[in-house]
Amino acid sequence: MTRAMIRGIEKDKLHIYVGPDSRLMSLAIKVAPRPAIRFVQKQMSKRLPAPSTPPIPSKR
Repeated sequence: MTRAMIRGIEKDKLHIYVGPDSRLMSLAIKVAPRPAIRFVQKQMSKRLPAPSTPPIPSKR
């Protein structure tokens, strides 16, 4: 992982994708930012303790 990041920096890349899901998440953020962020929040909340900051409000 670190080597990929270093290679990207050395090649002056604007975006450095590390891991199998990084390109998919990049696309999801560009296509549907709010749903993508909510998805990540939901997945992370299953793995981490409750955040000290409020979640991003949904726009309905």
